[in-house]
Amino acid sequence: VANSHPSTVLTFDPHPAEVLSPGTNPRLITSIDERIALLAGLGVDTVGVLDLSEIRHLEPEEFVSQVLVDKLEVSYLVVGADFQFGRDRAGDCEFLIAAGTRHGFEVEVVGLVESNGVISSTRIRRLIEDGDVSDAADLLGNLYRLSNVVTPGDQRGKGLGFPTANLRPPERKVIPGNGIYAAWARFGREILPAAVNVGVRPTFGGTELLIEAHII
Repeated sequence: VANSHPSTVLTFDPHPAEVLSPGTNPRLITSIDERIALLAGLGVDTVGVLDLSEIRHLEPEEFVSQVLVDKLEVSYLVVGADFQFGRDRAGDCEFLIAAGTRHGFEVEVVGLVESNGVISSTRIRRLIEDGDVSDAADLLGNLYRLSNVVTPGDQRGKGLGFPTANLRPPERKVIPGNGIYAAWARFGREILPAAVNVGVRPTFGGTELLIEAHII
């Protein structure tokens, strides 16, 4: 369908829980960079990154007029059925629909997605931490991914005939439970199969969590 308006997705960074409950520091399923890349792959034109600390005190009508209307010039808005916004979470879907009538934009409310229960970030995070990356991928709609700079190792894998690319766990990222996983490794545009070990190496006196990818 032809549309003169670009598609835009709004997301938050830092995580809203960090703003509302300082010190909680929830583990992230996707970093902000990974999130933007995933959305770009879906054909989203623009990703708007909001800092909740800057807008949490806006009344619902102020959020609609200042953010949605003045900055985004929204014409069609899609939100989840449990969406709440504005100071003290006073705004909801019913408020948005009425505001859309006043400001000239449409609102579509999408029901919560379920698969043996409501799909939530908490549920997905728990599956990843338990090492159940297959079920996590089913709920995510794509494979769990992790990216970081490859760091030099001690070359033990190479000496054993299984050289590895070593990655330190990205800060704040939720990491799969210790184990060996089948994976795809991406280098630019090249994608290769890999076996990934998550854990420590007690055989060699290691105590630090490491992520080691052996490219097959």
